[in-house]
Amino acid sequence: MKALFLCGLPDSQMLQTFVDDKGKMQQVISGTANVFPFLNQKPEDVYQRFYLSGHQEDQKYTFSFWPDVIFNEISDADTHVNALKKAAGLCQQQNCPVINHPVAVLNSRRDKVSKKLVGIDRVIMPETSLIQPRSSDGILAAMSHLGLEFPVIIRKAGDHGGKSTFLLRNEQEVQMAANVYALDGSLYYLTPFVDYRSADGLYRKYRIAMVGGKAFLRHMIISDHWMIHSSSRTFMNEREDLIREEAETLQIFQQQVLPQIQEQLAAIEEAMQLDYFGIDCHVTEAGELLVFEVNASMNMLVNPNPDDNGPRDQSIGVIKSELERLILERGARKQ
Repeated sequence: MKALFLCGLPDSQMLQTFVDDKGKMQQVISGTANVFPFLNQKPEDVYQRFYLSGHQEDQKYTFSFWPDVIFNEISDADTHVNALKKAAGLCQQQNCPVINHPVAVLNSRRDKVSKKLVGIDRVIMPETSLIQPRSSDGILAAMSHLGLEFPVIIRKAGDHGGKSTFLLRNEQEVQMAANVYALDGSLYYLTPFVDYRSADGLYRKYRIAMVGGKAFLRHMIISDHWMIHSSSRTFMNEREDLIREEAETLQIFQQQVLPQIQEQLAAIEEAMQLDYFGIDCHVTEAGELLVFEVNASMNMLVNPNPDDNGPRDQSIGVIKSELERLILERGARKQ
């Protein structure tokens, strides 16, 4: 099996660097699905990673081998537009199966995804809009133009992990956000806020991995705050009952939860046209999906909070195995 993995520099053409604990300079590869370092391969397999940079699109690419399959790891449609366009040209030249085609990734911006999912039965995703405010008045004007009322969520395009995300509940909080942001006409996303608290007053966010049409629960984090990320486990770790609830949900997901949402997930996959991606969502008691985010940038294969081969580690192992199977299956189509 010969597989080519594509990464790319952001549109800024800048890389972040850091010094690791061994004193070596390392690079931060942003905007990537980041699967290459975690895959097992046989001695006879050839897996190579190729980095795309620059702005020229009509380049001719030659490699020391003819790939059986290309895995496009470039995943951020906000920050890696040029790299994705170059990757699309490369894929066309190689004439082999492609996992996560660059064109599909280019169509995975938050605003585009919210439009793609409109009309899917039992799927709720508030419409997201791109705005370019230069002041607090610009945010308010955009809300008025879009017909939005408080509360709304604002976040900078291309940011992940809640770095630049604010919940705006009134005009005073809009002004506070304007004091934090450099409102210079950069792109921001504006989304109506949906309060998804459960009956016990807590928030539950599921991360579902879609791999070649199959769905797997990556984790379920429970918090007392609406914005949930891996750091939210600090709250969970103080509650044994919540730790147990996540473990039980991971164990019963395939048999009890998935049948309720299988049709919705299949419709989302059809709309996205991606082979490997994540869905951050809340599953209501009625079996509806409240979707927060859908893209290929989500961390799937690294557990920042290892649980010693517990349910989360086991789930990651299954996702990894399915991903390796997908690569072999797609590569076999050319052979």
